[in-house]
Amino acid sequence: GPARLTVWTYATGKAEFEALWRLYRLEAIQALRFVIDAASLIGHHKAVTDAMAERWGANCIRVTKNHAKMTTLVGGGWHVLIDGSATLAANLRFEQIRISDDPGAVALVEGLADELWAKVGPQDLSTFTSTSARRLVTDVSGVQRERRRSSGVAATNFGPGFLG
Repeated sequence: GPARLTVWTYATGKAEFEALWRLYRLEAIQALRFVIDAASLIGHHKAVTDAMAERWGANCIRVTKNHAKMTTLVGGGWHVLIDGSATLAANLRFEQIRISDDPGAVALVEGLADELWAKVGPQDLSTFTSTSARRLVTDVSGVQRERRRSSGVAATNFGPGFLG
């Protein structure tokens, strides 16, 4: 049946965006949310990001520092998480993908997206900055990432005590 999608991606390609738009027009997609990286607001990705906001409305997008590549599909009794290494654009590389129907995994990812939407209203993409993107990551994760150069800590998201 029709599903709600939350798409986390670094950037979206034009062909992939158009495929989602066709599914939406065919009513296979009821609602769509995009969590994208601030890099999607510059260069050739900007036109696709602007088209997303125009077609689905500004509230469908949250811009942050995002390197996650995952999608949740919820609807018709399904709770599916698709994640992997591929962004939502053509990649001529080896990529990894995993599909899970674990409701707990879907709830975790959906909950994080819900928090993004609750903390931030529709964003003005014309004035959005990389600083705004970093601040949003800190607000939601509760973690201020230190610069590797100044901290002497390995460059991971796990913190200084991770490796003991």
